[in-house]
Amino acid sequence: MNKILIAFFILFAASTSYSDQNDDFNYLMNERVSLFDFGIYRLNGRLSKIKQEKTFTLKMVDGDTKVNLNNNTLTIDLIFSYTPTEGEKDYMPDLFCAVSLEQFKERFSNFHENSDTGVKAALNTVFKHVGYQSNDRPSSVVESLYNSTIVKATLYDFKNQKKSKPEASCSKRIMDIKTTSDYKEKKEISKEDVNKAIGSAAFSAMTLDTFNSKCYSNGYTTNNYLNGVKKIAKSRWSIDYISMASKIENLHGRNFEQEAQNLVNHALKKFSGCNTEKMKVWLDQAHEIHDQNMRALHSA
Repeated sequence: MNKILIAFFILFAASTSYSDQNDDFNYLMNERVSLFDFGIYRLNGRLSKIKQEKTFTLKMVDGDTKVNLNNNTLTIDLIFSYTPTEGEKDYMPDLFCAVSLEQFKERFSNFHENSDTGVKAALNTVFKHVGYQSNDRPSSVVESLYNSTIVKATLYDFKNQKKSKPEASCSKRIMDIKTTSDYKEKKEISKEDVNKAIGSAAFSAMTLDTFNSKCYSNGYTTNNYLNGVKKIAKSRWSIDYISMASKIENLHGRNFEQEAQNLVNHALKKFSGCNTEKMKVWLDQAHEIHDQNMRALHSA
């Protein structure tokens, strides 16, 4: 009798478990996939494709889409690899973060001459039926998607295994991200203004590099600060700083590197060496000037 009861309970438990499994599978099989679900799937596929391309100054490691139905936002979450040099740590991570947002918008818009128009076209392609257009589709769908989409970039130093904290993180609504094509179209900034911003940032960078070489590197110049300016000039405007500076120097009979050295030498002589209190005040001012020049360069 006991054996019969045990066998009954085993069969009952097994059938219950199997029934629960059936309910779960039936739910998954019967739950409809919405156009929004499929659009997110296609958007993530597009992010995977972009990741394989050499679109960005930094290496894109991952991209994913997160949805918040409480505030009706769609966030495109991008992960980039970035290892800053010693001279870049103070200001370059935030600048590269902002540049990555701009470069993503340009790529997502398929490099359209008007990036906002290109982004809307891309969103329309992702969130629509294939082969036909629904008569019930509201005309405001694309505009709502455009207004609700946020792009977030996070920069990690993957070469430093001890660091888990990101080097930088930034986010903006995609409608608020300005790209180089937008500036060209609206003519908000001239080539002369760009060159001036690059030149100012480059000179303050050379000043700091010269100070570091004389006071901390036994005369060896690393050009860490100047290299950061070169990267931005190349990635944003395809401008080679060395060529640009050479033309200006030849035109006006100047030598920017020598001028930076003269400036530092004068300060070292006036304030009696590298580590005096007055020299530290001078160096703080030099850093502040460079930070202002870098902010101006980024906003150009």
